Amino acid sequence: MWISSFFSNYISISIFTYLLKILPATTLQSLLTSSLLPKLIHYLRTSFTVNPRQQIVPPLINVFNVHDILPTPLMSRLIETEFFPKWLKALYSWLMNPGVKYEEVGEWYRVWKSLFEKHGMGHIQCVEYGWKRGLEMMGRAMGGDALPPLEYYLGDLTVSSSVIGTQSFSDHYASVISKPELTFREYLTLRLGEEGIEFVPSGRVNERGEEIYRVGGDNTMKGHGFEVYIENGVVWMKSTKGSEKVWEPVGVDQVIERAKSRNI
Repeated sequence: MWISSFFSNYISISIFTYLLKILPATTLQSLLTSSLLPKLIHYLRTSFTVNPRQQIVPPLINVFNVHDILPTPLMSRLIETEFFPKWLKALYSWLMNPGVKYEEVGEWYRVWKSLFEKHGMGHIQCVEYGWKRGLEMMGRAMGGDALPPLEYYLGDLTVSSSVIGTQSFSDHYASVISKPELTFREYLTLRLGEEGIEFVPSGRVNERGEEIYRVGGDNTMKGHGFEVYIENGVVWMKSTKGSEKVWEPVGVDQVIERAKSRNI
């Protein structure tokens, strides 16, 4: 079973479900946002694409099947960042094709919309907004109007809260989880501070404008630390893959472990 294998190197699904009932709100929140969410993001980025010619949907369905564990605000982030950019790019490319058949595009849209509704995702605010953006794009193309650049449709997809957790987070667990008071950056600062690890702005930003932070090290040549940035409540850490430097989503515990392993 996918869920079992997915959690095999993290925690068994039965234990995780049990922990939902007994963990304090802050602990549960950090467990979900620092460990589970990065794994799901990595899974979708490496296993799921949108291809109208030959669509493979199981990876997305696998993530939908975790909805009992993952509260709506975090599921919303996944859909905002890992589904709709890919879906809108595919739709845009299709509509820009001179031989496009609009009835096929319309059917493709209806199939996707039905899939989300079938798996209980249709009510999520970002899903409704994503479909709205797609319909706007289709309407322009069918009306003979030139489409604006793709960035116009991708620029304002994020509609969920920038603060970790909302009232819907509480509602997801029958109001037993209180609304958190810390942003994710503040939470990360607190955790690293408890370990005596420095966490400061580097003074630089990545290509999307997110601030890059230095973890560990100092301003001398004795310790350089390493870099991370935060996007939608997820830590991204720069790692070496072969001869390249790449950004990967990681959990807070992984950041702490790396900092300690470097003896900084």
